[in-house]
Amino acid sequence: MPAPRRNVRSLNLLEVGSPMGNQDIDTKEFVALLTRYSRRIYSFIRALVPNQTDAEDLFQDVSTTLWEKYGTFRKGSDFRAWAFQIAHYKVLNFRQRQSRLPRLFTDEIVEKLASDRLLLDDALEARSHALADCYQRLRLEDRELIDLRYTEAATVPSVAAQTGRSVDFVYKALRRIHGELHRCIDETIHEAEKGTGPICAKHPLGRSGKLDLSPFPPGDDPK
Repeated sequence: MPAPRRNVRSLNLLEVGSPMGNQDIDTKEFVALLTRYSRRIYSFIRALVPNQTDAEDLFQDVSTTLWEKYGTFRKGSDFRAWAFQIAHYKVLNFRQRQSRLPRLFTDEIVEKLASDRLLLDDALEARSHALADCYQRLRLEDRELIDLRYTEAATVPSVAAQTGRSVDFVYKALRRIHGELHRCIDETIHEAEKGTGPICAKHPLGRSGKLDLSPFPPGDDPK
């Protein structure tokens, strides 16, 4: 997922001032939310704005506006959806200011791209929630094996050495866990589509989003 060359820390909140005159805003909470979703907000903007510099300027503008309006954000609601809505308005305003210049995309195409991007992000969000839920359903020893495998610089041989198991055993165990997670995610999303599962069904769910759950980084699979 693309990231802006200028990050969240480049937004000086002291210079921007307090949101909507509210002095009681939790700055750390806002920065945590913006950091969490900054790549996705930028990706949404970048999908609608072909020029990278323009997209980055818009991302900074959106970030500033999110901070200025954070006092109106309802805690517990969807920050991501709120941020995307503001980003969408900013893109439309930007296009209106650039109306005399040649355009790569028509307004209709931009609206279609925005809708498609939201659907894709919703699908990815749903699969991410499903993965977290399915991870918690794993047996303790399987969770521990996954945790060991995905610590920094860990390899299958190093996990085997730590657990006192053979490399072949670890490969097979990871494949089994990988399969269990995929089946669980598919079932969780299917239940959510019917409105009966633990994942909130307010998002459009489906298989359009791809999430790499492979236990083997590129080149690591022994096959």
